[in-house]
Amino acid sequence: MKIVGTLSAVTKKTNYIQLFQTDTLKLDDVNAFFWDYSKVSAVTGETGCWCYKNSDTGTGQVANEEVPHDVTFPAGAAFLFNCPTDNKSVGLQFAGQVIKPVPDEDGYISISKTIGLTEVKYMFFANPFPVPITLADMKVGGTLTAVTKKTNFIQRFQTTSLKLDDVKSYFWDYAKVSAVSGATGCWCYKTSDTTTGQAANSEVLDAGEIVVDAGEGFLFTTPTAGKGVCIKIKVPASILGM
Repeated sequence: MKIVGTLSAVTKKTNYIQLFQTDTLKLDDVNAFFWDYSKVSAVTGETGCWCYKNSDTGTGQVANEEVPHDVTFPAGAAFLFNCPTDNKSVGLQFAGQVIKPVPDEDGYISISKTIGLTEVKYMFFANPFPVPITLADMKVGGTLTAVTKKTNFIQRFQTTSLKLDDVKSYFWDYAKVSAVSGATGCWCYKTSDTTTGQAANSEVLDAGEIVVDAGEGFLFTTPTAGKGVCIKIKVPASILGM
């Protein structure tokens, strides 16, 4: 990956990607990386490489030094991308192969909330496909009960401020019969909002119109005791047909 657009020595460090701590939903200053477009990589010899935004005595990393090239992000994992609002041309560019996944009998793949051997409470996940999907193409899987179902939900952030968007917060009601499809299980609003007219616990009737573009993500919140809870995404037909 790299950051592209109008970059300068003044602004380059203000455009960066950053992980969140998975147990507290706080920004992880250790895992914050910016693209130094003018620095020559000690690994590839090419101009441009990822560098640490901050120093950390625990890991030994030094601010502005190159990040090792073995830092990886699992399929479906996501991070926060920060860039100045007045720098319209800045974007995140990446290259790689499109893996043809093996879906389950219902056509879904699962994005686990397990990192290593630890099940995390907060996780960013992203649409792993190079084509858009919708909210209707996803659901929450795992052990769900009437007590815990509303505590497993996905939520967007506001794009102009680093605040959670309570209006765009949805949980999967595994027992509710959808008024749209007639099937058991559907997305419901977690909170009410007088502006949109949505009511808490009511079905998201336009789930098929809520688009998640390629690479776009959500915050996935789930109790640490929610064993086996995951995001299930229906594999697009265009990917299956590759």
